Amino acid sequence: MTSKLIDFQIPIDLYQKIQQLATEEQSDPVSLIEQLISNTYQRKSWLNDLAMLRQQIKKDGGLELGNTKEEMINNLHKTRQEIFEADYPLSIFHY
Repeated sequence: MTSKLIDFQIPIDLYQKIQQLATEEQSDPVSLIEQLISNTYQRKSWLNDLAMLRQQIKKDGGLELGNTKEEMINNLHKTRQEIFEADYPLSIFHY
């Protein structure tokens, strides 16, 4: 199967940058452009997923970390302490 081709013009300095990147990546300009496009779509997909996750968290009432920096820090400390106490009950420290 042969691919249809088109010709398009780009500024020489842009082509030189693409060529330099392709050489550094041990690739060719077309493969480099394909990879850049693929990476862009992947990033766009991740950002979309992140936005949907943030929406779902907001819809479900948020993370309840607190309203101020101090409240957030206190809540995180409390959660860390609860996890520690669950993993290492006080009874193991009594001799």
